[in-house]
Amino acid sequence: MKLQTIACAVALATGGLFFTHVVNEAAAAENTAAASAAIQPTQAQALVSRQLATLVDRQHYLNQRLDANTSNRILDFYLDSLDPEHALFLATEVADYKKRFGSSFGANLKAGNLSGPYEIHAQYRERLKQFYSHMLAELTPKPDQVTVAINTTQMNIMELLYPEYLAGTSLANPAYQAAYSEMTVPAGPAWVAEHLKRLMASGIQPHFQLTGMHALETLERLVRKGVYMGPLNLTWIGIGGGFDGPNPFNFMNFVHRAPDGACVTAESLLKNVLPFNMMAMAMGLHPRCGIEDTIIGQHGQRMSSVEQIRQCVRVAHELGREVANGKEARAIYRIGVQYDSVEETLLANGMAPNRTPGQKGVPQRS
Repeated sequence: MKLQTIACAVALATGGLFFTHVVNEAAAAENTAAASAAIQPTQAQALVSRQLATLVDRQHYLNQRLDANTSNRILDFYLDSLDPEHALFLATEVADYKKRFGSSFGANLKAGNLSGPYEIHAQYRERLKQFYSHMLAELTPKPDQVTVAINTTQMNIMELLYPEYLAGTSLANPAYQAAYSEMTVPAGPAWVAEHLKRLMASGIQPHFQLTGMHALETLERLVRKGVYMGPLNLTWIGIGGGFDGPNPFNFMNFVHRAPDGACVTAESLLKNVLPFNMMAMAMGLHPRCGIEDTIIGQHGQRMSSVEQIRQCVRVAHELGREVANGKEARAIYRIGVQYDSVEETLLANGMAPNRTPGQKGVPQRS
């Protein structure tokens, strides 16, 4: 029995080379329609499928025929090879695949008909995309908080980097520079709405990473429509390259427009990190530091995350801003808090209420 099982596995693994090759060619496709169009089987693959299936059926040393029983076992192996943890395909989908393709899987391979495997793989790719797009909402054990971007935005981190930062790092490689120059943050409306829905259902708090006023305004509309009902933890990101630039006027405009009840953090890059952290702390807001934002200090010297944290703590003490402990930080962020209505969310975050139906003389904000 083990040898027969191995024979089925080898037969499918060999056939799997055909559809895996074309799937790899379609890896860059970003939407389901494009992906489906990109992974259609070719005539050459159909020919090879017929040849290999015939060899297995007629000349296998165990005389393993591609009958209905063997076909079902091959399909099982194929599904397990795609989803070994049984975390992507639904039980109803697996049952449907077995009903439609199971007994005829081998016969279809002999006929060069790869429509079944390709249909299954198209669904697999779509599920994989969904899984990785929202996997932060599905983590076990679940985190208290994850970062969430609002609006798809260019993120050319190379725009403001200078030579002393690049020297001795991987970013000195021109190929990496080209890649990071074209980087974007994919955070369109459908993804944001679905991601917030999943995070709230899992009891995970979003920390909104906002790249400019457009993102803040979009987030406000989402709150007013009830798409998100929870505390507003906001980070203003001033790094240029499609985001707000590290300009104090940009930051002050953001602070002025941010809701009174929001928790606001400043983020910048390179030698701008320390000045913006000082401005934030002086205004009662919050700093961010570490080697993701800079590896150099104000004089071009290399600084570790530990050195930057010590510097930030020293400045905080000198400004009279004591550093929160873990329990205090959770209270500041309101970890674990969600609200039951739009009105409660607006009130808790210091936002003006929505206009009620029939009310006059009040701007419609939603």
